[in-house]
Amino acid sequence: WRCAFGAVRAIAGANNKHLLRPQLVLMGHTAARGHAEAAMQDPSPALVDFAAGVELQHLFMFVHDDMMDQALQRRGQDTIQVALRKQDRAEREAAGGSSRNVSAQTIQYLTTLVGDVLQAKSAQLLASGERGCGGAGALGGPSAMDVVLDGAF
Repeated sequence: WRCAFGAVRAIAGANNKHLLRPQLVLMGHTAARGHAEAAMQDPSPALVDFAAGVELQHLFMFVHDDMMDQALQRRGQDTIQVALRKQDRAEREAAGGSSRNVSAQTIQYLTTLVGDVLQAKSAQLLASGERGCGGAGALGGPSAMDVVLDGAF
């Protein structure tokens, strides 16, 4: 798990320009509320949760996409499955080659689970952030969970 989430952390932090989505959430909230003074204040914890949920949802899609495409790198960093293969190789070499090779299927399962954890955390942050920002569809549109779930099916 440590290796898999270390790879996720490396991908997420590889290029800060990719944190544009949470920034757009924060700016969009300020624009929708129409309060110029709101732009000068720290965002509420609920709004930060919501923005983080948007970014985690995007990261979850990358993890599953990289697995399906058998990609080797994302944003110049090893994908999760590559990081896990390297870790397995290093552990076998350290053990003198006496340990078993982790199967490609096991790596695929673990990668899928990591993506699922990211999606679950994303859904939690989106829902709690939305409740804290005025409730589902507070600005007249569909709730964030409706948008996420509609996109998943």
